[in-house]
Amino acid sequence: MEARQNGLFHSLLDFCVRVPLRRDLVESLILCGAFEGLHEHRRGLLWRLDETISKAMAWRAEAELNSHRLPGLHLPGADDTPIAWEIDDFSDWDKMMWEWRIIGVTTSCHPFAHLRDDLTARGIVTCHEAMQQKAGTRVTIAGLTLRPHRPPSKSGGQHLFTTLEDETAYIQAAFYGALVEDCISTILLSPRIIARGVIKRVGLGASIEVERVMPLRLQPKVRQDQPGEKLQQDAMA
Repeated sequence: MEARQNGLFHSLLDFCVRVPLRRDLVESLILCGAFEGLHEHRRGLLWRLDETISKAMAWRAEAELNSHRLPGLHLPGADDTPIAWEIDDFSDWDKMMWEWRIIGVTTSCHPFAHLRDDLTARGIVTCHEAMQQKAGTRVTIAGLTLRPHRPPSKSGGQHLFTTLEDETAYIQAAFYGALVEDCISTILLSPRIIARGVIKRVGLGASIEVERVMPLRLQPKVRQDQPGEKLQQDAMA
C-alpha cells in the first residue's frame, strides 16, 4: 500500500522492483490472481518468475548504486515482464482452485458451478430447486458442509445438523437416530458431500432430513472426448 502511493503498479516486474518479497509470496500472489488485471497468463508468469525476480534485483541494485529513489526511476512496464506465452495457461477450474486454496474464497464463481452439468446428469438437484419442493419429496443434493454441530437434546436422542451450500443457495440438513453415528465421520471430515433425504417444511422455510450421505471429491469436468463419463466420486459412506 505504501509503494502504491507513488503510483499504480504497471506490471509484475514493476511490483517486484518496488515491493521486494520472498519468492513463495510472489508465487502465491500470482496463483490467486492478484496480477490478473496486469497479466492474463498466470502460468506463464510462474514459468519465468525466477527471471523476473532477477531482473527486479538488478533494477534495485542499479538504483542503489546511482543513489536514486525508486519512484524517480523509469520503472518497467507490462512488456518488460518475462512471460512464457508458449505454454498453456491454467484452466478456469485450476485458477479457481488456486484462489480458493490460497485466500479461502473464490472470486470467479462458486466451485459447484463447474460441476453442475455432471451433477445434474446424476439426478442431483440444486439446493434452490430442493427448497421449492413440497414437503415429503425425496431429493438428492450436493454442497459444501458449513458448521456441522450436535446440540444437546432434552430427550437424549441423537441428532446432528449442518448447512449445505451450492452455487444457488444453502439449505439446513438434519440427521437423526442411528444415521448420526453412521455418517458423523463423513460430515466432520468431508467438506463436500452428496445427501439424499426428504424435504421438510415449516412455514416458508425448507430443510432436508437426510437418509443417506456420501463424500464428494471436487474435480474438473469430464474430458470432451468421453462425454458419457460421469464425475468420479469417492466410495459410498
